[in-house]
Amino acid sequence: MSVNMTSVAISAAIWGYPIVQVGFTAASALATAGATLNEWISQEQLSTPTSQAIVTPNYDTLYSQAFIDLTTTGVVVTAPTTVVDRYILFEFMDAYTNVFASTSRRNYPKTNGGGKFLVYGPNSPKVADESGFDAVLQSPTNLVWLLSRTEVKYYFNDTDLAIAHSIYKTFTLTQTVPSSPKKDVSSLIPSDTNASDPLYFWKVLGNLVAFSPPANLSDLAPFAPIGLSASGFNTSQISPQFATILAQVASGTDTQLKQLTLSDPVAAVKTPVSLSVVNNNWLTFPSLGRFGTNYYFRASIAATAIAGNLHEDAVYYNGRLDNTGTVLKGSMSYTIDFPADVPANAFWSVTAYYGANGSLIQNPAGIYAVGAHSPDLVKNSVGFYRLQLQTNKPSQKDVNWLPTPATAEFYLIARFYQPRAEVVNNSWPVPWIVPVAGTGLYSSGGIVQVSLSMVLLFIALLL
Repeated sequence: MSVNMTSVAISAAIWGYPIVQVGFTAASALATAGATLNEWISQEQLSTPTSQAIVTPNYDTLYSQAFIDLTTTGVVVTAPTTVVDRYILFEFMDAYTNVFASTSRRNYPKTNGGGKFLVYGPNSPKVADESGFDAVLQSPTNLVWLLSRTEVKYYFNDTDLAIAHSIYKTFTLTQTVPSSPKKDVSSLIPSDTNASDPLYFWKVLGNLVAFSPPANLSDLAPFAPIGLSASGFNTSQISPQFATILAQVASGTDTQLKQLTLSDPVAAVKTPVSLSVVNNNWLTFPSLGRFGTNYYFRASIAATAIAGNLHEDAVYYNGRLDNTGTVLKGSMSYTIDFPADVPANAFWSVTAYYGANGSLIQNPAGIYAVGAHSPDLVKNSVGFYRLQLQTNKPSQKDVNWLPTPATAEFYLIARFYQPRAEVVNNSWPVPWIVPVAGTGLYSSGGIVQVSLSMVLLFIALLL
């Protein structure tokens, strides 16, 4: 039976897309910081509309990250155990963005989420005595992306920001084999190619797969006809004609996955799939970080919402529709009423993003989120936290303003860190987004039929 080489290439591009994005993310971060693998890199300020390091960034934590090479060594990662009033979360992802471990006060309450964690790769030499560690974590791949989030408790507060800085500066990362060389970005991105090379995606993919093969090598078997294996990407049998096809497949896959925000939000809510959960027109995906063999889902997340936390650590609800099913627009004003007791044991927030590109919304007040960290969070006369979403500052004194664009479409992400059980199991009703009468053009949305692939594309609006 003949093999459809183009179909094989498409499947390989989707399968390999996440590790390529991890490689590009690591290359950018390491180059910017002048760092190597097995070193911490930390964010000094909360995210802004120009931030590019993290896709759809939160405005509640400072990010620290390390790209860990476990080829010839294990590592010991530490976080302070005495921080009782501030949430710290470590997210350990393998090279393909599967979350294989997380640490926080949710699962390490006795050490306030901190501790001493030993991390092994598939072939890391074992340490003689493992008894002194709070956990021994096993990565399925040689390359690990460790992403931490350190809570900033108050927006617009330099003193509190400095406290967050002092905490993440105590994070350590130590190799169990000190003599193991620390590699630079050239170990991830081959130096003999660049983005102008038509086969750039494939050469990067091959280099990364050779550096950090999948746990199940049989994943690669279907891609042997196009030269991709655990040894890398073999270009010797690639004809000029097929090289053109491979370049088109890589480019087309990237374009398709990055156009996720263009999928129909009405359809995504009205015609949900098994991976999604709809709650009062807010959408969430409980299986983030646990992708299994759903490689399209994994690639879709990697395209524009990479590194989402496990559902038990943080629940993300994406809101692009109001209570009538109409897409959110800057020409309208909206309200959301949160109860006094929001079911998050760490913190909660609602952040607004431009619908076209997922960046924070530029506004003169510099307000990008409203939630537990807002310095002047107020309740209204009936005891609710009313969020007022509009372009200009509202005149009411008992509302919490979240600025929106003048006219453009936008969307919201409601985050619940260390969510309580009723949020994790989706039994808590997320408050409706309600349009304010007399603002903008007010019309109800209809149900639009959509293919499974288009619904899956909507997942990028999660994080």
